Amino acid sequence: MRLHQTVILFVLMALLFSPNYLAGEEKGPSSRFNDQQLKKLKAGEPVCVFKEDSGKNENVAGYGQCSIIIKAPIKKSFDILSKIDLQVHYVPGKKKSTIVNKTGNKLLIDNEYVFYGKSIKYHSIYTIDAQNLRFEFEIEKSRPHDLAENSGFYQFEKIDEKTTLLTYGATKFDTGFPIPDFVKKFLLGRSLPAMATNIKKYIESNGEWRREK
Repeated sequence: MRLHQTVILFVLMALLFSPNYLAGEEKGPSSRFNDQQLKKLKAGEPVCVFKEDSGKNENVAGYGQCSIIIKAPIKKSFDILSKIDLQVHYVPGKKKSTIVNKTGNKLLIDNEYVFYGKSIKYHSIYTIDAQNLRFEFEIEKSRPHDLAENSGFYQFEKIDEKTTLLTYGATKFDTGFPIPDFVKKFLLGRSLPAMATNIKKYIESNGEWRREK
């Protein structure tokens, strides 16, 4: 077989078995949003989806996620947010975020929140996946915990060299106790967007921004 024929065959095979060829033109992370959502993201607003589930005995239960564009490189964004013990500066209602111990890429965190005068305490395990630019967290149920369930993730995706798409998700949330409707609406309707917005401000200020107490 002539050299140029061999080269052409190689190129065709490379295209055929390329993931981009099979899936179409490669798209960035923002391609999964519709036009209205993209408009919000470009304006610096979070795009959120939430589902409320009825918990036992009128407990608050549900899951959801928010995405927001951060004007900072992805590695910088990841490094700033990976300091879990500094969450008190930007997480709504959080009073304590103390690292109890560290084993490999897993952190045991002592948490305390205060909502409308009620203190909520529990320990959680954070898994820091630097390779995939993702954090995951869940309650450590072998220790005392005031919440029945609280697990989720932070996923960082590169848009360009100076811009990052962050998605914060609460995959499972259940208070484990009945609470008034107005508190329920606050937790379910405001906590995720507020969290995403605070994270954006915190990262874009290089970790200097502080939430209101």
